Amino acid sequence: QKLFILSLFFFIFLTFTNSAYAADFFYPITHATERITIKPYGAYINTSFYEGKENLFKSARPQGYHTGTDFETLDDEENKPVPVYAISDGKVLFIGDIDGYGGVILLSLKNNTQTALYGHIKTTGINIKKGDTISGGTVLTYLGEAFSKETGSERKHLHFAIYNGIDAYFVGHENTKENLSKKWTDPIQFLRENNAQEPGSMTNEEFKMKDTSVIAQPITQTKTTS
Repeated sequence: QKLFILSLFFFIFLTFTNSAYAADFFYPITHATERITIKPYGAYINTSFYEGKENLFKSARPQGYHTGTDFETLDDEENKPVPVYAISDGKVLFIGDIDGYGGVILLSLKNNTQTALYGHIKTTGINIKKGDTISGGTVLTYLGEAFSKETGSERKHLHFAIYNGIDAYFVGHENTKENLSKKWTDPIQFLRENNAQEPGSMTNEEFKMKDTSVIAQPITQTKTTS
């Protein structure tokens, strides 16, 4: 009987612990690391980079140090909806169209000092709006259609970046390494350091227990072509 009681107590303890310490961070797309094949964070992009890639970059060809990580589509996703996820609890600071990106969402992160930027995504026909509080791991939107207004006439992919601030700053390529390191954080390194999970791995009950009282608001807006 004592063994049964101890086992029951241990089970309850584990259940409570797992719920209380549910994941705080998630990758912004499934199979994230498999998708980094063209533009990683910090890559220096110049005219020679675009040689032989004309089919992927049919219009704008920005240059500089890439401020985010590009997650490409997998082989069977070109004509399928591909969900994009909130990497943490946060508030939607901006949702709309920006030159060079097409659709953009800015989401304040749980630490309330940084902002996640999602570019080349759908901003219409979705269930979120500016000011909404979002739980980490939930679907924000979907990738935009290839070479359409949704992607800024680029290929179908996700440009994901973490900005070191909560003002609306949209630069996709910085002119110097100093600006890059000052204003941006390597998304993959950040997610790994925060033990990010594959999106969809959290149960509904764990979502309900999470604290989503994030109050950050945008301060300024700098519209700069990516």
